[in-house]
Amino acid sequence: MRVERDVVAAVIRHSAALTVYAAAEPEPRFTFYNGSTPLTPMTTDSRTGRVDITADTEADSTGVDWKTVFRYSSTLTLSNVDVWDLTEYRIVVDNEYGSNQTLLRLIQASSYPTY
Repeated sequence: MRVERDVVAAVIRHSAALTVYAAAEPEPRFTFYNGSTPLTPMTTDSRTGRVDITADTEADSTGVDWKTVFRYSSTLTLSNVDVWDLTEYRIVVDNEYGSNQTLLRLIQASSYPTY
């Protein structure tokens, strides 16, 4: 499992995206958690529709004709970020052969450019 950034800076009232990559066969399942609560696109709160989770598959040739490694990714996008969203998110990637997990942290960024 790989992440590009384990800390993502988000501007309040804007969108933020947390992405995780995995190489696995068969295809893994990605589950995002906020605390012990699993997040889904159907997660409801006073701001319904703020959570979006997407998945992508990319076949990557390894140079060996008979073998292809599949790289999977999943992105949790939070729209209209507020201070309650600034926390750690646990991501579990699993399939029938095992599981792995990582933590990503969403922190507050300034809404003003730095010079």
